[in-house]
Amino acid sequence: MELEPPVLASYYGSSRVERRPVDLEKLPRELVLAVLAAEDAAFFEHAGISPTGVMRAAWVNLRSGEVVQGGSTLTQQLVKNLYLTHERTFVRKLREAVLSIFLELRFEKEKLLETYLNEIYWGREGPVNLLGVGAAARAYFGKEATELTLNEAVVLAGMIQTPGRLDPRLHPEASRARRDQVLERIGDLNWMETGRLQAVRAMDLPPTVRPRAHRYQSYLMDAVAREARDRFGVKGLVDTGFSLLTTLDADDQAEAEEAVKAGLEKLEGEGKSELQGLLLSIDPRDGGVLAYVGGRDYSSSQFDRIGLAKRQPGSAFKPVVFATAFESLDATPATLLEDAPLTLRVGSKSWSPKNYDRRFRGWISAREALESSVNIPTVRLGEQVGWEHIVAMGRKLGIENRLQPMPSIALGAFEVTPWELMTVYGTFANGGRRRELHLLHGVLNPRGEPLSAPGPLETVQAIDAQAAYLVNH
Repeated sequence: MELEPPVLASYYGSSRVERRPVDLEKLPRELVLAVLAAEDAAFFEHAGISPTGVMRAAWVNLRSGEVVQGGSTLTQQLVKNLYLTHERTFVRKLREAVLSIFLELRFEKEKLLETYLNEIYWGREGPVNLLGVGAAARAYFGKEATELTLNEAVVLAGMIQTPGRLDPRLHPEASRARRDQVLERIGDLNWMETGRLQAVRAMDLPPTVRPRAHRYQSYLMDAVAREARDRFGVKGLVDTGFSLLTTLDADDQAEAEEAVKAGLEKLEGEGKSELQGLLLSIDPRDGGVLAYVGGRDYSSSQFDRIGLAKRQPGSAFKPVVFATAFESLDATPATLLEDAPLTLRVGSKSWSPKNYDRRFRGWISAREALESSVNIPTVRLGEQVGWEHIVAMGRKLGIENRLQPMPSIALGAFEVTPWELMTVYGTFANGGRRRELHLLHGVLNPRGEPLSAPGPLETVQAIDAQAAYLVNH
């Protein structure tokens, strides 16, 4: 059994509209019949307006004492939603009728019905407007419109009349009563077997899903949008209906966001203020990002520290030095390195590195130098291997920012981004195979069809597997 992936976020414009376009031919027949029965049973017979429909609806509503049927055709409703205001005036109704006739003359009935099903207002989910049956099916029942049962289809069809008042989550009794009215209308039209309709009427309302917590802007969403543009050619995501299938783990992402928040608050409680942080987690086997938190608060700063912040990595760069030595066989973990005062000439100046604890250990193994992050032996090893080779190794491991063949590189004096540093460590963890970090498994167009990327993600055996093993060990 496969579960639907959770929706982490959505891209909305100022109108905050959600659409999931559907093809009429892929929808269940029961859904189409339910909508027609609820809103316009004579849709395939009239030419855009239906005087008999208006009269019949008025009579039914008069008998029931409430609005049970509407007098407008589907085409008129479509015109009102697409081209006109919702004001109740004779002039507006006249324009609506004329435009409806024009649409009927120009387009096939099936095309009008499909457009209606993709454009009609179906209520709200939080601050987001749901347009179309695709968005409604996902919001209320957590499934694609193509998967709706008869019970679900009739509930949705009944909601079109007044979506807010007939929301099954908020007003279950009103929703059920309206569902039963639509079922009765379908029976009056002889469109389905009586036994099947009675069976649905005896059922409870179908189970609904909890409203989602919609998010419109975040570091993660910006990063995903960039990758969708660069890898798949998707230039716009606002209200477009594209589905981005990410590599993220929803639980990991939630925990990462909480960890950054809690960690910064703890540090600030120790007297530090206005701190920022980030968290990036990957699966090194394929380069997929599992959690992406580019900063503390997107609303106060949109600067993504994962991909844009350039900082000196310091001792986090030292494994690159040792990997270079291990691969070139200039050293092994057992090689002895001297931890004693050292002065090097750098251009016209001299440079004397210091250890973090300001003491010297004498001769120590390369293993101890790396494990204890001792500066001076690391610099000595870099001098022995050659700074140009260390720069080349950094490039192979995934660092694209400027690196200079100077002694201070051994102590991480040149700036890199967290994204680059994660690529380096992911390569070590993956046995020396560098996988291109990515946030997307794929992209589906508004019709649910997969887009093809211009090329496969890069996989390179960046360093010898044995050298990577020695660094890890």
